[in-house]
Amino acid sequence: AHSEPVCLEPSSRREAAIPVHEVPPFQWIQSLPKEQRSRLARCSSPGAALHALGDEAPVGVLQELQRQTQNLMRRSLDLEEELEDLELKHQAHLSAIQEEHRAQKKRGKLRLLAQWAPQRVAEVRAVRGSREAREAREARESRRPDE
Repeated sequence: AHSEPVCLEPSSRREAAIPVHEVPPFQWIQSLPKEQRSRLARCSSPGAALHALGDEAPVGVLQELQRQTQNLMRRSLDLEEELEDLELKHQAHLSAIQEEHRAQKKRGKLRLLAQWAPQRVAEVRAVRGSREAREAREARESRRPDE
């Protein structure tokens, strides 16, 4: 059971939003009636386009459409590879940025500790020293005979 190629309706065609700048328009396509050019634009394959053209297709159009389709498919594969390479580069760059951020945070914490630690230690020693001095004074006073 051989199925005939089908041209898609414009509403069901997702790739309509993708501009194709690299494919030069054929001169003979420009001479077609607007309705036929519109039908041709909705086709999803070279075979469907050939079927939509019917008897008005010039000799070799199928081969030309297949060649252009292959060129576009190669280009899309090249672009996919390019995107994958860019994704890997961006991931590596992001990892490097995150590692540098972690290192900066650690350096900042250490700098803050170094800044505050000596003062805190001195405060603790002062409080501990004053408490020990007070306890020693109280101990001496408690050992003195009452006068």
